[in-house]
Amino acid sequence: MAYFMDLLPCFSRLIFDGLALSPDLTLFHRVYALHRVRQYCGLSDTGSDVSVALVRNDFVMDLRAEGDRIGIQRLIKNWQRNADENAKRLKVYINALHDRYARLLVIRLDLMYRQAACQDEEQALDWHQHLQDRNAREYIAFSKDEPLNGYCDDLPRVDILTVTEDWRHFKDNMRGKPSLFRHMVGYVTSIEFSSTGGHHLHVALIFDGSHRQHEWLGDQIGQYWVEITGGRGYYHNCNRGSYKYPGTGQIDHHDAEKRRNLMRTLMYLAKKDQFVRVKASPKSKTFMTGHLPSPLPRRTGRPRTKGMDHLPNEAPDSPSSLTDAVT
Repeated sequence: MAYFMDLLPCFSRLIFDGLALSPDLTLFHRVYALHRVRQYCGLSDTGSDVSVALVRNDFVMDLRAEGDRIGIQRLIKNWQRNADENAKRLKVYINALHDRYARLLVIRLDLMYRQAACQDEEQALDWHQHLQDRNAREYIAFSKDEPLNGYCDDLPRVDILTVTEDWRHFKDNMRGKPSLFRHMVGYVTSIEFSSTGGHHLHVALIFDGSHRQHEWLGDQIGQYWVEITGGRGYYHNCNRGSYKYPGTGQIDHHDAEKRRNLMRTLMYLAKKDQFVRVKASPKSKTFMTGHLPSPLPRRTGRPRTKGMDHLPNEAPDSPSSLTDAVT
């Protein structure tokens, strides 16, 4: 706890009008904004070690007392329900695809926007200063329980309605590109938020078949995103990257390790909003999957069981493992 106390001022960066915080983080900010512990964090520590420890312990006691008063455990459980439902749906969906098809091909793409990308280092530094100033104003407003949406800046962020509409256009026009999407059998999509660029998409497209040039196919689909957005979009092809837990390319039904990697990566997208959540409009979803595949007709003979022991059913508990899955 003493280590994290020195990091408390950094938590103010989570206050942003495009994000909603989980109840425990909201509780932290409410108490922290009014407590004198703010004067005893990091480089601003003054006084003896004993006095600093007393202030920090008092802060923890205030957190517990306020948490009991507002029923924090119930609030956290209600908040967590959405992420848990996403995770359950994802498990059923991915396992159903593996049961339906002997081999899957997974293409992972990050779909973003040029207008929200810095052109050079000078612009990046300028945007950073914009965000620092905005963050200070919003944190003061948050501590006073004032609305945050009046503290805007002129950064060219992309709103969630634009991303949602572009994704709908991207998906609806797939039938016009049979050379790319003829064998696609499913997808998993997550909308995320960046303080600099606004909203963007993380997409896993799942195909039936033995297409070996998955890096090339990822590039072609990325170019399709650029085309659909009229040049406003650009992409990152994760199939060309190197990851600790690779979950792309060909994945055979019996390949437990690759299936575990795929589930680990996609589960991160399903449960990412358990602490910080994108503020979606009433008609916007931030986590989406395709429809469950139709089951195969009943077959005689033994079912496929080779290599099926210890397949993953949920996200790893370690936050560092989650990071490794998508870094």
